[in-house]
Amino acid sequence: MKWINVNDRLPQVDDRVLVYTSKFGGKVLVMHRQHDCDWWHGDSRGIWIDNSHVSHWQPLPVAPVDGCEK
Repeated sequence: MKWINVNDRLPQVDDRVLVYTSKFGGKVLVMHRQHDCDWWHGDSRGIWIDNSHVSHWQPLPVAPVDGCEK
């Protein structure tokens, strides 16, 4: 899958996607767009990132059906 620049298009609100963030020295995280101005990573730490730290995103890959890839 290709990375999508947030200046070109944003995912729908509440869609879980991979995002590249410049925060924390540059990371790829699974997040969802909570509003027009922020992203949320809903693990136990509850990481919130505003749009200025997210440059690209892409849809999550399809999960394997049987729980493992062959």
